[in-house]
Amino acid sequence: MRYPGEVWLLPPDDDEHGDPKWRRHVLLTACDEGRDDPAVFAYASTQSTEAGRGAAYVLFDPASTRYGKSGHAGFTAATYIYPARLVSVDPGDLRQFRGRLIDEMAGLRLKLQEAMGLGTGTTLGPGAAAGSWRGRVVRLTPEYAARTGFEHGLVVTEPQYSNRQRYQIIVPVVLDVEPEPGEVVVRDNTWLSDIEDGLTFAVLAVPFVHSVFHPTRVLGDAGVVVDEATMTEIEDALRALFAL
Repeated sequence: MRYPGEVWLLPPDDDEHGDPKWRRHVLLTACDEGRDDPAVFAYASTQSTEAGRGAAYVLFDPASTRYGKSGHAGFTAATYIYPARLVSVDPGDLRQFRGRLIDEMAGLRLKLQEAMGLGTGTTLGPGAAAGSWRGRVVRLTPEYAARTGFEHGLVVTEPQYSNRQRYQIIVPVVLDVEPEPGEVVVRDNTWLSDIEDGLTFAVLAVPFVHSVFHPTRVLGDAGVVVDEATMTEIEDALRALFAL
């Protein structure tokens, strides 16, 4: 088993638009190497670039704690941990363990809730997400779909950062598959046919939640906004996934 708070060094992304460097990430989900569900990580960087654009973050300075100074936390310099930028990894591919965060995890979970905009509604609702990208189904580029198998994603990014069109947290919308534990099933909903004519069934693959870079991976708005009831069900599933 792998547990939240573990710090792993992940290899460069083989996507041409991905991160070209080996980089530390913080695990946010408990995961079993023997299961298919991915491990979901928060991206970490010594750079404040996304923080300056409004992304939720936790700044961890290893010099500020005894276990950080000893190296047990896995970081060697002050680092921005971004739950606004989620990375999905096959647990079987984890090779380079670096340490574990302890005291910071409560604050990181709060920032994760903020990054996902839990409770803010959708772009068409009366809440804080009105007019944002949150709740929209987006079409992903053909290159990304060929690489991942995901053609559509539901944006769950918190409203203000979603409008910056940087890293969007998405829940993949998957067609023609049997649902797995932790996923949300939608049947005979009016917005399904807007994705594909005659579509009456779709799976929202919550365990595969991750971030995509809007300028290079989002082809456009699919013209669909999920209803509030479905968004509430997705949020409940996200809380369960991350033990929030």
